[in-house]
Amino acid sequence: MIRVNKQERKETEKWDVENVYSSLLSQEELESIEDRIGKLPTSYGAVVSIVLDGFNLAEAAQLLNLKLGTIKSRLFRAKKLLRLGRAEL
Repeated sequence: MIRVNKQERKETEKWDVENVYSSLLSQEELESIEDRIGKLPTSYGAVVSIVLDGFNLAEAAQLLNLKLGTIKSRLFRAKKLLRLGRAEL
């Protein structure tokens, strides 16, 4: 059995988010999503961008110097706004 240390496993498990989404969505759909994310309030958009860049929620909390609960609530609210198509609020 081959053992992989935690850091190596973490590095191999990170997805290339852009390639995953581009294989599932058309360029027009990707641009629409990016546009809607750009219209989110800054505090929500920052969290979404960091998570889409492949960071987990704990890492996002560290990067933004916020509590994990704040990151979770902002991500939840951002998802809700994006689903409702009201990202410009």
